[in-house]
Amino acid sequence: MPNLKIGERANFEQGGIFTSLKKKGDSILLRLLGNLYYNGVHLIPIGENKWQSSDCPKINTEEYCEICNTYAKAIKPVWELKKQLKTITNKKEKAIIKGQIEDILDAAKDNKVKVNFYYPILDRATGRAKIFKTSTSVRIKFDTELKAGIDVFAYDWTIVRVQESPQNYYSVVRVDSSQMKPLTDSEKAEIEKAKLWNVGEMVEGKQSDSFPDKPVEEKKTDEEVKPPKEGENTEKVNPDDIPF
Repeated sequence: MPNLKIGERANFEQGGIFTSLKKKGDSILLRLLGNLYYNGVHLIPIGENKWQSSDCPKINTEEYCEICNTYAKAIKPVWELKKQLKTITNKKEKAIIKGQIEDILDAAKDNKVKVNFYYPILDRATGRAKIFKTSTSVRIKFDTELKAGIDVFAYDWTIVRVQESPQNYYSVVRVDSSQMKPLTDSEKAEIEKAKLWNVGEMVEGKQSDSFPDKPVEEKKTDEEVKPPKEGENTEKVNPDDIPF
């Protein structure tokens, strides 16, 4: 994987295929088109307010990563401090330990791996097939829907960058089937185009085993299939507890 400085764009990103929610309040209405891909990078400081992106061999190729090893050693005391927290009832002592944990994590943050997730999607607002770059918390919410038996490929989804908390940084809401617009002929053509993409090469990442490989088809009517109750997934999981 080539290295990029923050703000630089890879060659494959120049054509407008990639999309992401860049600031609070940004949103997208999308239809998932296939399995997700992911890669890991380290943001290495190279000067004041300057970083360089470098691939993480532990995430990308399952090889030894010196930076990840440095991070693991640095935060090792955190686990013991968290055990102590469970046994302490004094609020002042708890606050002191929480402060120690925050200091350790802050000092080690430059070595923490950042994992990016890429979903091939149909942007329902523009009718264009794209690749949606997002974070762990979105992946967790889609995985939760899958485990609940939801066909995530059969619905449109509204994703909003709300930044309410690390666990709820993005709102992921399944659109009610009665509110979904049928796919147009041009959208179907975009989906066929996306089927030819080699997403793994485009993002230089690995395919996740979270989603089943499944062709995208027109949504059946509610008379043919009775879907489960739609609604926002409210389960909160700390993204830091999941490596990717």
